[in-house]
Amino acid sequence: MSGNTKIVVLKTKEVLWMAAMTILVITLFILLYLYFFTGKETASTSAVYVPGTYEEELSLGDVELAVQVTVNEDQIVSVDLCQLSEATAAMYPLLETSFSSMAEELCSTQSLDDLTVSEENRYTSLLIQKALKAALEKAKVPEEENHFSS
Repeated sequence: MSGNTKIVVLKTKEVLWMAAMTILVITLFILLYLYFFTGKETASTSAVYVPGTYEEELSLGDVELAVQVTVNEDQIVSVDLCQLSEATAAMYPLLETSFSSMAEELCSTQSLDDLTVSEENRYTSLLIQKALKAALEKAKVPEEENHFSS
């Protein structure tokens, strides 16, 4: 046997402090992991829209109309056509009927993709659909808020 054997003396007080600090650091790392990497994604992805009323302009020749879409966090509540005068309604007779049927269908299906358009008012419906799509784009929750990136 060689004479290189060393004896290490540890005091009980030092061992207990080291064990307590190790447990504290491990607990801190676990809590930080749980705070930053769990639960955030599911909480923020549930909202589709920012609640409120959003407006988009609809141009028909020289006439400017406004389409208003009211939404809450997850659904379209109502759709309205604003600034429609009697003269405009007389000049564009299919506008009111097309809009009311599209608004009713949009509120029930909650999707622009599922809207049915008849052939007789196809062009009017396409203009309305374009304005509704633009208003709903304004209402959507921005992507950076919708997805948590680590």
